Amino acid sequence: MGRNNSFLRVLLTALAAFTLSSTNAYSQATSKSLEITQNQRQKDSGQRIKWTRQLPAAVRKAFENSKYSSWYIEKMISHRRDEQTVYQFYIDNSSLLDGDHHESMAIKKTLTVSDKGVIVQENDCN
Repeated sequence: MGRNNSFLRVLLTALAAFTLSSTNAYSQATSKSLEITQNQRQKDSGQRIKWTRQLPAAVRKAFENSKYSSWYIEKMISHRRDEQTVYQFYIDNSSLLDGDHHESMAIKKTLTVSDKGVIVQENDCN
């Protein structure tokens, strides 16, 4: 009986040590992965713009004169590329649809406007 207890104690100690070392390795790997992801996000992400009044006049005018001026703006982000800043509008037409057609007919787009007020790219997000 004493032999079984000591074997069980050794087995549990080994299992606890293995679990602890595995948890530490996983924790370190996760921490490193999270750090890389956050650094990448900081490099890639631009600055979020809360209000259209914060946009340069040329950019605001380009959006207001576009065919998407009545669409809902989900968010706006400015990105610095080389020597130029571009502005991305994440938009959808949900404000133009009734409740019966919202899910089936909603269209989402990304509109990219240069700091000169030129729409340089238009992408579907659906």
